[in-house]
Amino acid sequence: MNAKHRKATLQHACAATLAFAAILSAPVGLGQTGSVYVAEYSSGTIERFDLSTATDLGAFATGLQGAQGLTLDRAGNLYATVGGAPSASWGIERFTPDGVGSFFASTLPWHVPPYQLAVDSADNVYAAVNDGAEGDIVRFTPGGVGSLFATWPAAPNALVCDSAGNVYVSEFHEIEKFTPDGVGSFFASIPDNTDGLAFDSAGNLFASNWTDGTITKFTPGGVGSLFATTTSGRGTGALAFDSANNLYALNSLDGTIEKITPDGVDSVFADGLGTAYSLVIQEVPEPSTLALFSLGLAALLAFQLATPSGRKQTALNSTD
Repeated sequence: MNAKHRKATLQHACAATLAFAAILSAPVGLGQTGSVYVAEYSSGTIERFDLSTATDLGAFATGLQGAQGLTLDRAGNLYATVGGAPSASWGIERFTPDGVGSFFASTLPWHVPPYQLAVDSADNVYAAVNDGAEGDIVRFTPGGVGSLFATWPAAPNALVCDSAGNVYVSEFHEIEKFTPDGVGSFFASIPDNTDGLAFDSAGNLFASNWTDGTITKFTPGGVGSLFATTTSGRGTGALAFDSANNLYALNSLDGTIEKITPDGVDSVFADGLGTAYSLVIQEVPEPSTLALFSLGLAALLAFQLATPSGRKQTALNSTD
């Protein structure tokens, strides 16, 4: 192998190493292990916090009137409700992991703006719309095509999807479960106004009580028990889990986010927020075994070609 050819090979190996390293790096804007996004209704912004350090990373997006609901799809795209004036703007905004926003879908055909969102395992987006007396659940395909999924006889407060694609909806005293086909059935009773629903990794459903700050844990069969009571108490609403099953609870009255361990130990994660109604967590994915193996091979090749012993061995095997 001549020097020119060897130099080109080395450059390709180094490029491959850098490419695989880029695959393992976090998306733009994420913290060390991920980010917590909060929809701040009062300012029309989506705030972002580092998941590992709770550092305030600043506004992820601004100028969103009626920003109440948030959800994430499997690709890390963030969806936010838009409900301000004019009514032609009612709908859902989508942001790439890099923060590039675009209009995703409109809820104008349902005559009301959306206020809570959820995503199923097929990346269909569900939006709760409420006219004050009853509410509809609208399902949007990943391409933004909407259709009526279910009608709720009361105003729905929170939405969440399980891993099987079932949709759970809460109102003042009840949680309803809808199959992927939109067939509803009673799941569990709740003592008061529930503004937050979230699943842990074992499939247990957690529901917040806005009035007294209690959080109830429901088994997959609907059997409930007290899990924790937040320090902030009244105003506890949106809930979200990280991969370690720590529960994050947002208080819409005092602007705090509390972190509750699986053992029920409560601490303040962040404070100083304005009126906020929704939060979601996006974590940096763990590198796969294949990606790590490929990175190691690329680095080894680059090292061998860059060292004198590597060049000597290459020259002995060359016929050029």
